[in-house]
Amino acid sequence: MLAKTLVAVAILALASPVAAEAPQANVVPQLAVSYADLDLTTPAGEAALDGRIQRAVRALCPADPGLSELSRHRIATSCISETRLRVSQSVAEAVSASRMTRNENRQVAAR
Repeated sequence: MLAKTLVAVAILALASPVAAEAPQANVVPQLAVSYADLDLTTPAGEAALDGRIQRAVRALCPADPGLSELSRHRIATSCISETRLRVSQSVAEAVSASRMTRNENRQVAAR
């Protein structure tokens, strides 16, 4: 059984103004998002994982000041969209693995 329970959410260090001030500029901020308690074979499970990832992305990306500061707004929105795009492959793999495991369990039960 494939037991992946974490999706890593990481952003580019260059996208965060805080990272530019950090002594180790090559460090990429990351958060692990657990989905061990979710059933990714259901829409509710996928939605719950998506919500967790959205909160992690918002925690890692710089705060969006709104349109009042257009350059910081662009950095924040770019960070969020690029991070979501990068993590989407990991999420797709996790959902696929969950579905395969579920199908394998169904086949074994049917025998």
